[in-house]
Amino acid sequence: MSRRRRVLAAALVGFALATLSVLGYTSGASLAAYYYYSGCNPPYGYCPTAEDSVSENVDPGETVSTPGSPTAENPVQTSVTTPTGGTVTIEEQNDISQPSPSGFTFIGQQVEITAPDATASNPLVITFNIDGSVLVANGLDYTTIQVFRNGNLIGPCTQGAISSGRASPDPCVSARSPFPLPDGDGASITVRTSQASFYNFGMSTAFAVSGFFSPVLNAPALNTAKAGSSAPLKFSLGGDQGLNIFAFGYPLSVKIDCTTPFAVDNFSAPAMTSGSSILTFDPKVGQYVFSWKTEKSWASGPAGPCRQIVARFISGQELKANFKFVK
Repeated sequence: MSRRRRVLAAALVGFALATLSVLGYTSGASLAAYYYYSGCNPPYGYCPTAEDSVSENVDPGETVSTPGSPTAENPVQTSVTTPTGGTVTIEEQNDISQPSPSGFTFIGQQVEITAPDATASNPLVITFNIDGSVLVANGLDYTTIQVFRNGNLIGPCTQGAISSGRASPDPCVSARSPFPLPDGDGASITVRTSQASFYNFGMSTAFAVSGFFSPVLNAPALNTAKAGSSAPLKFSLGGDQGLNIFAFGYPLSVKIDCTTPFAVDNFSAPAMTSGSSILTFDPKVGQYVFSWKTEKSWASGPAGPCRQIVARFISGQELKANFKFVK
C-alpha cells in the first residue's frame, strides 16, 4: 500500500475509532486496523506519532539535519554531510514501506534521504540519533540495534576505512555510541555511503546458539592456553547467518580473577581489532570459527593471566569462555 493511501486509511480508521469510542464500542480488531494502516507496530513497544522533514541546498562539506533531538514521539534525528554539495532532503517517516529482510524486524521510523551521489573514497556521512524508548522497548542497546539501506544490513567499516574516512565496504557503519553520551539508553550510529536512499532500523530474531565446542570449554570452566597463540572458538547459530553476526565491540575479552570468574578491572580488549583474529563459517559442519589471537603479555602482565572472552551477537545472546594464559 502506498504511503498516501496508508495515511488516508489511517485517518479514516482513526475517525471511525473516535466515533466508536464515543459510543463505547472500540474493539481490539478496530485498534489492530488502526495500528496497521498507521504503520505502527504495538508488539514492539510503541507507535511514533510525529515526523520531520528538511530540504536544503548546501555547499560541499556542509551538513543538513532534521530539527531537535529524538523523542519517544519522533524517535530519530538525522544529519547528512555531503562531500559534493547540492540539494539534500531528509524525510523521517512513521510509515515503513521497506520489507524487513529474513531474520530481522524493522522498528522505529524509516528515513528517506536524497542527496548527490558521492564515492566510496569520499562518501556521504549520515548520523542517526535514536531515542532510547525504541531500544528499551525492544530489549536493545547501541551495540545491537541494526541499520539497513534499501533493506540490506549495513556492516561495520574496516579498521583501515575508519582511519582514512572511506566507506569500505560501501555502505558501512563507522561509529556507534550511546545516546546521549556517556551512557544514555539511545544510540548514535554513523554510516558512510556513496549513495543515499531508504534507511531502516531493526532487531535481529534470536539465533539457535550452541557452543563453544571442543577444544574450548564454556564458562565457568577455566581453559589453559599459551599466551600469544590463537584460540579456536567454535559455535553454531543454527546455519549460515552471514559474517555480520557480532554486536558492536564484540567479541570482547576482560581480565578476571583466576579463582572467581568475574571481571576485576578495566583491562578490556575488543578481540576483533587484531588483524590476526578471523571469523569464518564452515558449511560442512554448519559451524562458525572465531580464531582469537591472544597477547603474549597476558601470561605475566597486568592484563592477565586470566581473561574471559565474551561473544555477544546482534540478537543480544552471548557465549563466554574463561582462559588462563601461560608462557
